[in-house]
Amino acid sequence: MSSNGRCQGDERSKNFIRSLFSDDGSKSTPRKVKQQDNRRTRYNEKKAALKASRTRAAKANVQEDYTAKDKEVNKSIRKDKRDHIDNLVKQAKEAAGQGNLRELYMVTMKLSNKFQQTYKPVKDKHRNLLQ
Repeated sequence: MSSNGRCQGDERSKNFIRSLFSDDGSKSTPRKVKQQDNRRTRYNEKKAALKASRTRAAKANVQEDYTAKDKEVNKSIRKDKRDHIDNLVKQAKEAAGQGNLRELYMVTMKLSNKFQQTYKPVKDKHRNLLQ
């Protein structure tokens, strides 16, 4: 037991769990970290502005401003998603034009959200890994 009365195993497991999550406690995936950070900072700004405003009219104005900003951010997120999908479609068309079925299959799986690429090592007939 440590000085605060907890088992060290608990502390180790909590540290391990904390290492899986980012500093703010949310699970961090490469694509979503930026969006989560933007939303979290906007939420904190909104909360601080609402606390700082003292009258109902001021609170209503702050609410309107942040509603408009929220709509803009959501529009930009939707646009980014559309651009990403359009890029994948272009890749699929190029792969189909070149007859590259592997690339076409991988892009199709990405578009259907069932993408799990496995990297299997390539071996020659003597079972030696090819570099």
